[in-house]
Amino acid sequence: MISMKKLTEYKYNKYSQWGEDGIIEKIFSIVGTSEKTCIEFGAWDGFHFSNTANLWTQSWKGILIEGKRKRYKELRKNTQGYNCICINQYVEKEGKNKLENILRRNRIDHEIDLLSIDIDGKIIT
Repeated sequence: MISMKKLTEYKYNKYSQWGEDGIIEKIFSIVGTSEKTCIEFGAWDGFHFSNTANLWTQSWKGILIEGKRKRYKELRKNTQGYNCICINQYVEKEGKNKLENILRRNRIDHEIDLLSIDIDGKIIT
């Protein structure tokens, strides 16, 4: 009988909080990628407990969305020199600020390999 490892056995943190860096790396080693593009909203300063920094610091394109102005300023500063688009916006469920509309306004229309949503326990209705 072949014993298969659980994804949690691959966890490690470089920037993430709960081992997501290793788990995401393992998933993409199995399924592959298309555009090597990731989106994270609730991006904070780009690095703090980030589920995508381990990707965009290694040649991926990062689309990083942060609603809080002060954190967004840190995000822009911290991602200089990387292939990142930083957006100061809150993502909403419907209307002009739903994710699809934000991406359209910023002319982002290619395939996304990973979407990470970090809303710190806020309830979206």
